[in-house]
Amino acid sequence: MSMWSVRRHYCRGAWLFGLLLSMLMLLPGQAEAQSLLDAARADGHYHWFLRAVRETELEKALSQLSAVTLLAPTDAAFEAMDEEERSKLFSLRNRDRLLDVLNLHIIERDLSLNQALQIGMVGSRQGQALHFETRGDSVTVNGAKVDGAIAHTAQGRLYGLNQVLLPSL
Repeated sequence: MSMWSVRRHYCRGAWLFGLLLSMLMLLPGQAEAQSLLDAARADGHYHWFLRAVRETELEKALSQLSAVTLLAPTDAAFEAMDEEERSKLFSLRNRDRLLDVLNLHIIERDLSLNQALQIGMVGSRQGQALHFETRGDSVTVNGAKVDGAIAHTAQGRLYGLNQVLLPSL
């Protein structure tokens, strides 16, 4: 075998190895290894939500849930709130209220949007009902637009919301 043949054979083998390695990295089980909060961090549009999770010490409880649907308000949703209301919500003396707000965004089962729409009304971790419906081309939950699936991991699903849902008093 000539040097040129060996080199061509080696390059073809390296290319095939690279292709197989890339395909393995895209297998569903590999992408599902991260938590929903890791997916929110990686997305980069959930800093306020992640801050709320940290400040209420909800991260450990969330990490222990194995089938969850997380409806996370985007940074734009938090920034659209009245600044005084947002500051009050994040104040130290309102931690219980902030925890209620976060728990309203958690469903303790893994639901696709189609499943949620078929059911129509789903209970949140906070206890209040979440109403899923279609409005035009959009899916809404309690009037907030769902921005589609951000992540589907072994832990569940993460969806973005364009509004912060507030529990009824």
